[in-house]
Amino acid sequence: MALLLGLIIDILVGGAVLYAAATVVRVDLTFKETVIAAVVAAGLAMIPVVGWLLSLIALFYVLYHFSLAAFPNLVLMVLVSRMFVIVLNVGLASALS
Repeated sequence: MALLLGLIIDILVGGAVLYAAATVVRVDLTFKETVIAAVVAAGLAMIPVVGWLLSLIALFYVLYHFSLAAFPNLVLMVLVSRMFVIVLNVGLASALS
């Protein structure tokens, strides 16, 4: 149950935070594109051991494919969104245990 809730939060909040970061960094992305990127990343993150690495690589690839933005802008977007989602998931896990 907690795993599914974490996945849903990762997708929705990750997409929203990516969209907010894209507007701050001035990267041309729609909310739909950021949610698609978050779905791909969250799905790959479910793979044991190497999922987190595949998730980051796929997130960069999908965001670059949608936006054609410069690499430093993508790094900033991903770092901000991942840190926010990690903090939310840790808080959720501690609240449910």
